[in-house]
Amino acid sequence: MYHLYWFGAKVEFMCTKCCVTSVWRDAVNSTTEDFSKLKAKIVSQPQHCQYCKTELEDGQDVDIQIVPGTPEYLRGLGFVLPPDVGGRS
Repeated sequence: MYHLYWFGAKVEFMCTKCCVTSVWRDAVNSTTEDFSKLKAKIVSQPQHCQYCKTELEDGQDVDIQIVPGTPEYLRGLGFVLPPDVGGRS
């Protein structure tokens, strides 16, 4: 049996093509409380503007914030949780 640790991940950047700020906020879980792996995975994946769908350019500033907490706490902060995590999604 393992314990799940929950994190809220907020990624924010300004699109250089349409000049609109893209922000996504998701809650994710992990079997470890070390969130550096989560942050590294986010950095390694391509990010796209929510509006014009342009891929983020290499070297562009991205603000990544990781917040530990319970699903209820993260939901209260506005993070989106998977639908199968108790209560409302």
